[in-house]
Amino acid sequence: MPFFDVLLTTLAAMLWGFNYLAIKVGVAAFSPIYAMVLRFIIVSAVLAPWIIRTPKDKLWPLFKLSVIMGTIYFSLFFIGTAGVPAGEAAIIMQLQVPIAAIISTFVFKEKLSFKVFTGIVIAMVGVIVTIGMPQHAESFKPIIYLVFAALFWALGNIQAKKIGDMHPFVLNGTMALFAAPQLFILTLIFEPSAFASIKHANLEDFGALLYMALISNIVCYSIWFKMLQRHAVNKVMPFNLLVPIVAVISADLFAHEVISLHVLIGCILCVFGLSLVLIKRHPSKPKLAVEES
Repeated sequence: MPFFDVLLTTLAAMLWGFNYLAIKVGVAAFSPIYAMVLRFIIVSAVLAPWIIRTPKDKLWPLFKLSVIMGTIYFSLFFIGTAGVPAGEAAIIMQLQVPIAAIISTFVFKEKLSFKVFTGIVIAMVGVIVTIGMPQHAESFKPIIYLVFAALFWALGNIQAKKIGDMHPFVLNGTMALFAAPQLFILTLIFEPSAFASIKHANLEDFGALLYMALISNIVCYSIWFKMLQRHAVNKVMPFNLLVPIVAVISADLFAHEVISLHVLIGCILCVFGLSLVLIKRHPSKPKLAVEES
């Protein structure tokens, strides 16, 4: 990957790490599915000038993406995250990396080399060391939601790549427009009392909602979808391993807690694992060069 693409993808992963704090606030204030309705309404409104440019032949693929990622993935992810601590949710969601890597080897015939596989394993060990594995029996049901969310995140990434070259704002906005009414129906069915929550929301609640919509959805997903169009899924997905690292560190900072030694060790392992995935040494050059995908 070119160096600038590495920086952009890293930025998206870091902003998603902070997003875990926003999610915990948002689902507490608005309820999980209703929070997604409001989020996608904001996204589709902001990106309306790009939505009208959507090619007609891409409407069906984008609708399928809205079902897989916009409705199923986000519903499972938000419901699961509401039921377990953010750190535990973050580590469970890293299942999406090996799932996407395995699926992409069959769908796109992408080669999963031993070095890339080793890097993913080391980075995942780093995430586990940083956060720790779930230990609460009462969290089993939300954990199941998150495991399936990881599966549908991986499937959504595959579908996004199959759509091909498209402006990320068009892709992001149209997916949000399609997903909002689907989630609205789910809210009517499963969260009928959630609509009154907006009357009691405060500035912090709306701030969390705006972060999820503007930063996580528009900025991060636009970067992510563009990277999936440019590079192999196996090269992009490992950046997700940075998300729980940032989530834990940001939680420590906001809670004024000292970052422990195991967090630092986990960060080092995660970065080292990513370096195995992203960088190789060319024999004809004396210094490291960024690997093209």
